Amino acid sequence: MMIFNRAAENATDLLTNTEAPKISETDLGRRITVNAFWGRFSFEESVAFENALSSSAELRVLDKRLAAVVATYVDLNDPMYETVAMPALVAAGILSSERPGAILSAPTQWKELPPSIQQSFIDAGYQIDV
Repeated sequence: MMIFNRAAENATDLLTNTEAPKISETDLGRRITVNAFWGRFSFEESVAFENALSSSAELRVLDKRLAAVVATYVDLNDPMYETVAMPALVAAGILSSERPGAILSAPTQWKELPPSIQQSFIDAGYQIDV
């Protein structure tokens, strides 16, 4: 909900500013589509994940959780990703120890946002400049 509150506050600012804020200069939050989440993995990491599914219950549970939210988003602030999912991927040899930080902390891009969050920025009058 924080992203929607921020968008609403910024919409108020639009009434007093003559130039609309630019998306490229805005914090887009930490919610991305599941497809965008998997897009942060290399091809080799994705193949290794698929290969490891048959031998790891932890990875099968992660796969099911991500499949269950396919119509919504991945909240990168959810502690499950940092404390459970990423360590399981490292333990399975899918990710190096450096990759979880890179995957989870990469700045959110406009194209990674779920459509409902993109729409909230559009409704708030943001200039889509990406």
